[in-house]
Amino acid sequence: MLHRLEFRLVSSALAILGASCAARYPSVRFTGETRPPVATIEQLDRAPALPRGAERLGTLAVSCRREAGFEPFAERSLADIDCSFGRLIRMLSEVASASGGDTLVALECHGEAKLSCSATLARRAPDSAPAVGTPGPDVFGRLGAAISVSFSPAAASPGRAARPVTEVRDLPALPPSHRVVGSFEVRCAEACSEALLRDGLRVAAGRLGMEDVVGVRCFDWEGGTRCLGAGAVAEREGGS
Repeated sequence: MLHRLEFRLVSSALAILGASCAARYPSVRFTGETRPPVATIEQLDRAPALPRGAERLGTLAVSCRREAGFEPFAERSLADIDCSFGRLIRMLSEVASASGGDTLVALECHGEAKLSCSATLARRAPDSAPAVGTPGPDVFGRLGAAISVSFSPAAASPGRAARPVTEVRDLPALPPSHRVVGSFEVRCAEACSEALLRDGLRVAAGRLGMEDVVGVRCFDWEGGTRCLGAGAVAEREGGS
């Protein structure tokens, strides 16, 4: 009964907030020409200026807003909830690799409430260089921007610090030592697996200071995937 109640609260939040809080998905803006990919994300170089002999392919830019408050919200992008320079650089790197570049030139990041990163994309490899495969989807990259999260608190904020996804458990039932503090609904705006959507839910819960997601249910919905689950914390901070 508890989880059913929590899921109804999410639906109520969507009905109340949906009209004024439309989903906004941060995306990488690339202006230039693309080539076959020749460098994986891990193989991308960085340079302060255009290297001698390199070809300038274009410019890359991306931004996100830090929106991780313990408050009701509807269809907020995971990239905004988990907004960081590291996430933005990952997103830039994914597009840089897919666009055929091998060097990020003059990479710059700045901001506080709104974070932004930009770079010039260059290619030193010749057109005859062997192509590389593109990486799979990753909730810390562009896919994360396409995951929308809705949250409805069931209690006052527990005041816990944000925690990394590696410290957030996905549990089938609520432990006796824990209590539910809110409920989540996550959706994917593009094709993504249940496992990735569950990862996105754990990322969002961790950013709000939760230790566990409980009773998660995922199903196909309007051509995509949707997951519902409750967020929980230990009754005593530091408990398990």
